Amino acid sequence: MLLISANFIASDYIWDIELKRAVQRHENGEAVVIPIFCKPCDYEGTSFEKLAGLPRNGTFISTATNRDAVGPCRSSPKVFARKLNLCSV
Repeated sequence: MLLISANFIASDYIWDIELKRAVQRHENGEAVVIPIFCKPCDYEGTSFEKLAGLPRNGTFISTATNRDAVGPCRSSPKVFARKLNLCSV
């Protein structure tokens, strides 16, 4: 899971090390990368822009006014983990 915010996007360490490897593993089918949009930021043109992120309605968790909009951020990662046999929860 990528916890997306302006600080995340501004981090050289994230771009130079973590993100390259995560996206590469995602593209090779070795991992599932899920962007979680936490705080408002401009992520247009990033390598994770094309990935299915949460919440799916285009809002950010910190600005969501409807609690139902962020509910999938709690449940969807568990669903992916179960499908990949990473956990039994």
